[in-house]
Amino acid sequence: MGHNAVVVWVPGQRRVIAVASNKARVSAEELLQAVGPALLAGRPVPVPDAPAGAGDGDLASATGSYELETGGSYQVSAKEGELTITARGADAVTALFPPRGEVDLREHERRVLALLDGRTQEGREERANLQKAFGAFTGVALAGSVVDDGEVRTYVTISTERRPVTAWYAVNEHGGIHAAELRPEPPRLTLVPDGGGRYRPDDPAGTGPEVSVAFRDRRMSITRSGRHGGTSVARATG
Repeated sequence: MGHNAVVVWVPGQRRVIAVASNKARVSAEELLQAVGPALLAGRPVPVPDAPAGAGDGDLASATGSYELETGGSYQVSAKEGELTITARGADAVTALFPPRGEVDLREHERRVLALLDGRTQEGREERANLQKAFGAFTGVALAGSVVDDGEVRTYVTISTERRPVTAWYAVNEHGGIHAAELRPEPPRLTLVPDGGGRYRPDDPAGTGPEVSVAFRDRRMSITRSGRHGGTSVARATG
C-alpha cells in the first residue's frame, strides 16, 4: 500500500485542501469527506472514536459460523482485538453493508445484470471472454452489493457449463465497466469493541456502513441505522 492523495480547490474561499493517506483501511478521499467540511468552516477537526475495548474471551466467544433464516451466512473470526465478519449470499451482504446516503444499489445491480446479459457491445464482449474461459453461461445470480473504495461493487455468481464463477463489477451510469474482479474474496467487514457487548466497524473516516453488531445466546444481531434501519439476526451453526 503506497500513499494516495486528493487535492481540492475551493474558489469561493481561495483555499486549497490537500489530504494524503498511507493506510489501506482509509483513503484520502474518505478522510477529506470526514474532515473537509470542518476545515472549511473553521471548526475543530473531528477525530475517530476510540474503541471501548473488550477482553479476548469476548472476542473468542463470538467466532464461528452464523446463518440467516433466508439462507445467507457469516463467518466470524477474531485477531488482535478485532472481529472480521465475512458475508456470503445476497441477503447476508445486504444486511451487513447498507449504503450510506442516497446510493442506489438496486439500479447498479440492474446495470450489471444488463451487462452480463449482453445488452450492450461491451457486455457482449465481456460474455464472450468469460465463455471462452469457462464455457457457456447457464445463469447469473446476484450475490449482493457493497460500496468499497468509493465505488459500488455488485457481486455475482455466474453459472457456466464447467463450474460456477464468482465476480464483482463496478459499472458507470451507462453500464460500462469501470472495474471488475474475478474470483474475489467474499465481502468482509472488520469491527472493534464498542462497549456493552457491541461492535462497530473499524472505520476511522466514518464513511462505511452504519451498523452495530452484538452476540448473545448463539445469535448475531446486526442493527442498521439511518435510511436502511432495521435488525437482522443470524443463528450460530454447528
